[in-house]
Amino acid sequence: MEISEKKYGQPPVPYCWIAFGSEGRKEQTFKTDQDNAIIYADTTPEEEDRVKKYFSDFTIFVRDSLIKCGFPLCPADYMASNPKWCQPLKVWKKYFSNWISTPTADAVLNSVTFFDFRPVYGETELSDTLRDFLISMLKGQKVFLGYLANMAIKNRPPIGFLKTFVVEKSGEHKDELNLKVKGIAPLIDIVRLFALEKGIKETSTLERINVLRDKHTMVQEYADELEQAFEFIMLLRIQNQYEQIKTGRTPDNFINPNKLSNLEKKSLKEAFHLISEIQDMIIELYKSMIW
Repeated sequence: MEISEKKYGQPPVPYCWIAFGSEGRKEQTFKTDQDNAIIYADTTPEEEDRVKKYFSDFTIFVRDSLIKCGFPLCPADYMASNPKWCQPLKVWKKYFSNWISTPTADAVLNSVTFFDFRPVYGETELSDTLRDFLISMLKGQKVFLGYLANMAIKNRPPIGFLKTFVVEKSGEHKDELNLKVKGIAPLIDIVRLFALEKGIKETSTLERINVLRDKHTMVQEYADELEQAFEFIMLLRIQNQYEQIKTGRTPDNFINPNKLSNLEKKSLKEAFHLISEIQDMIIELYKSMIW
């Protein structure tokens, strides 16, 4: 950001560069991409064209520089270089308001992606204002939270009836399971749901669990187990990706459970069982809204 400001001059309005997704949660691994946006101060109509031109050049430079640093493009174009995600505060408020009041499939996907935002650089007051707005908007929004609850329970852990791992049956990842999609993602979804229910400002999963200990009865009971499950699955992912990089392979999130030690298998099964148990509790909690 500092290099970009030197290159393009002082920004015409205050702005805040935010990160979201795994970067917003401080949970990036060796396999990652760019997830960022810009919130800038509201402008007058006369200023708008000049501001947009500045940030268009600015964000493309930052995007391309991050590629050189090893952060690939976001396949879904969730980046500040996309004009849709480089907007004044009033537009961000409108985005959030619309996603919450009209929770279509795209709106829910956008919300779970962007609601994990955190400020990285610039005027953090803009980010704080948007966070406060989000928390105030979520109060009493049972329908929207019901959509998040449905998302949190749909992705079941890969454990069969006989407590065996359910793995890919064919293809490139035959006999493997996806630790991110089937392990980390449901944990993140569960904890995010509880955090948004209680108006928690923190974005990282572990920080959310810690704050929720005193605010959410379900987390209070399972906080330690949630932390341990999250840390264990993340450790497996990072170790697996590190080994892949060492042998010249592209890192991914797939692992063959047969290559784990007996203790690792047992720990992974316990983590999956915990996820499943809490998902069942969410179904009971939101039973009138589960479809």
